Amino acid sequence: MSAPSATLPARRAVALVARREFRVQVHKRSFWVSNAIMLLVIAGGLVAYSLFGTGDERTSVGVAADPALAAAVGTAGERLGVPLEVRAVASADAARAAVTAGDLDVALLGDGTGPGATAVVTSELAPATRAVLDAAVADRATAAGLAAVGVTPAELAAATRPPGWPWTRSTPPTRRPGSVRRSRSSC
Repeated sequence: MSAPSATLPARRAVALVARREFRVQVHKRSFWVSNAIMLLVIAGGLVAYSLFGTGDERTSVGVAADPALAAAVGTAGERLGVPLEVRAVASADAARAAVTAGDLDVALLGDGTGPGATAVVTSELAPATRAVLDAAVADRATAAGLAAVGVTPAELAAATRPPGWPWTRSTPPTRRPGSVRRSRSSC
């Protein structure tokens, strides 16, 4: 009579074969060489990106003949944390030519009658740049509206400042280890 054969459960058999295959692969020189090459390629890519990658790319904005608009764009860019290079341009035609030539990313042409402006671009604006330009025009519109009624932005800020809230920090009571919380009853 033959001895009964012991069979391994399927999960254990798969784990046994996988462990053996892994050990065989780890002992091969080609495994170590290919892993070393992959690590060198990854490290080289990181170094190349840090050397040649895009750094602080500032969007260049030219403002035609309107120093107040240029100041508003610069202030809005700083407030929103978007780096911009704001340049004054002599005329609307010079601003359009600079955008066409690629010297400027955006040209803002103030209409001279109000706080609005026209943006001249060759491609779609980045959302952050558009937000800065929208904020600058909105700031100018707010300032013009306040000036029309004789209120300065500082006066508006002082009049609309929310009241101070009394803040206290509430921390739960600390319990000593082993202490028992007892409830008080009126019985």
